[in-house]
Amino acid sequence: EMIRAIQKLTLKEGIGRFIKYSTLEIRDLDFFKKTLGREDAVLTSAVDVAKYNEEYRKKYFGTSKCVLKPKSTEEVSKILAHCNERKLPVVPQGGRTSMVVGATPLLGEIVINLERMDTIYELSPYTGIIKLQAGAILENVDKYCKDREFVFPLDLGARGSCQIGGNLSTNAGGLHYVKYGSLHANTVGLIAVLANGKILDTLHSHRKDNTGYDLKQLFIGGEGTLGIITEAAVLCYPHPISSSLAMLCAKSFEEVKGILVGAKRKFGNNLSAIEMMDNHCYELVLKNIPQVRAPFGQERSPYYMLIETNHNGSQTDSNDTLMSFIEGLKINNAILAMDRAQTQCIWQIREKIADAFEKEGRTFKYDVSLNVDQFKEIVEIVRTRVKEKALVGGYGHVGDGNIHINVTPRSKEFINEVQDLIEPYVLEQVGKMRGSISAEHGVGYAKNKYLHLSRSQNCINTMKIIKQTLDPNGIMCPQKIFPLSQFGYIAS
Repeated sequence: EMIRAIQKLTLKEGIGRFIKYSTLEIRDLDFFKKTLGREDAVLTSAVDVAKYNEEYRKKYFGTSKCVLKPKSTEEVSKILAHCNERKLPVVPQGGRTSMVVGATPLLGEIVINLERMDTIYELSPYTGIIKLQAGAILENVDKYCKDREFVFPLDLGARGSCQIGGNLSTNAGGLHYVKYGSLHANTVGLIAVLANGKILDTLHSHRKDNTGYDLKQLFIGGEGTLGIITEAAVLCYPHPISSSLAMLCAKSFEEVKGILVGAKRKFGNNLSAIEMMDNHCYELVLKNIPQVRAPFGQERSPYYMLIETNHNGSQTDSNDTLMSFIEGLKINNAILAMDRAQTQCIWQIREKIADAFEKEGRTFKYDVSLNVDQFKEIVEIVRTRVKEKALVGGYGHVGDGNIHINVTPRSKEFINEVQDLIEPYVLEQVGKMRGSISAEHGVGYAKNKYLHLSRSQNCINTMKIIKQTLDPNGIMCPQKIFPLSQFGYIAS
């Protein structure tokens, strides 16, 4: 029904000229096969394309009939030049882990999957800059860096499948944002292919470059709507000699805020992660994730925190420094990880929260940015809204103001009612609190109707001008960030 509704869209209040997309033909497939030079790089059978049409959470399904797997920037360039001339919409795909339906071909777009573009070229020991293709899997990149005593400035739960191109296109944040900052800050250069096939090459290894507009920033967080990132140069950091991790109990959210302030002052840039979760999240992990053991036994607390620190001295010195800080807090309880097994167990509690909610049933997930003072308030607002009809948990990256809110109806009969209660209510409340409706995952299709809650109309209009300038035919990721009707594009 959604696809049929999209295909009936007509120009009403759009600001662009009317454009009708073309349909895929045999001549297009012949061109793609000739360009890519191998049969297995052009997938057209229903069986072969099925997984590329499936959205991460299995809530949406695409209708693409063609998946292309280029090996180089030049091949991507030829593909896009052809598609732009023919007005064939496309959607780039990486590891397909988008939480906002950012890579699903809802209009039957041609999928350009970058999994074959996974080469890691080099990591300079002098500058710490790694050069690589966009299809490289984050976990492989992380291992490559560790083998050379460096740290890649991004880590997140989907590390085993997500790709660097997708990470850049969504400006992914992750667990160590508090230490290393954003990909906006750490990306030194990149190569992107524009909708018309032209190659925009800003790939270099100079951290300082003030020669005009910093064009690469348009594509970081651009969600593939302006072009396709094919290669990148990213700043990495020396691997710390030692690292320590602790889990703490907090009696109140005021205590959480006090610990946060104290940790930032004590450890400064040696604070590599600081996470928070409420007791609802903690309990669900213990209930639904069998391999996780309760670190505090039967003891429970309203809030829990994870603190990870880096140290350039011995492991003993690192542990002693963190323990000294904890002892000065006068909290009820804390545990310091003493070996790899304990470290993995503690991190699993944090990283398995989303899975724990999913095992309870259909889960509505919100990834938003607010002032830390507002974390407790927004969770209480949602709990008050749904009353006893749903489980509500709040957790996230307290060090950088990013909270995740999960809402799981207590039974299937409440799903529709809960959805009506919270959508778009939760995002509207975030907007009223002057927060961001998307802290990490982008806008995609799922949030394209709510962009105005975080951006002024002048900002949105400026973004549309950039979109129409770089992609006048609207072939790049239609429906992502902006609804089609705002531009006057429709599917044939």
